[in-house]
Amino acid sequence: MIYDMSSSIIHIDTSRARDIAMRFLEQHHSIVNVKNITLKKRIWTVEVAVSAFGFRNMRVMLDSRTGRIVGWE
Repeated sequence: MIYDMSSSIIHIDTSRARDIAMRFLEQHHSIVNVKNITLKKRIWTVEVAVSAFGFRNMRVMLDSRTGRIVGWE
């Protein structure tokens, strides 16, 4: 966890964001690899290459404070 001095909020770290996104996507896809993880405006975006019937990239957005999934595409 990361302690943000400016807002006094505990955030999930990159590793935790990656794990949550992978567990979510593994329910319906085969994970190839994690391509990119970014944090912007308290939202982690985890881009993952997946394979079900061909390769494609999916993105999972997570609230950086709670780790809850707020969207995917």
